[in-house]
Amino acid sequence: MDEKSRLNLLRKWLECHLEDAQNILKKPLILGEFGKPTNTPGYTQAQRDAVFNATFDTIYESAEKGGPAAGALFWHVISDGMNNFKD
Repeated sequence: MDEKSRLNLLRKWLECHLEDAQNILKKPLILGEFGKPTNTPGYTQAQRDAVFNATFDTIYESAEKGGPAAGALFWHVISDGMNNFKD
């Protein structure tokens, strides 16, 4: 699956979970531990940033409209040259 398709899938997955949180659970949603591991084949920081942007944009849009999004906790934020930290 190419990166564009992965980001579209991520957005759709988030939107479905936000809808379920609002319409079925009637509870806020906090997204925990998302990111792009540095050991993903073909990994780039631009890909990682795209995942963060897509996630935070979706969460912000929900919260701004009074939706169920209550927050998000990133993971895998290690930069180039920090591989010795073993994210």
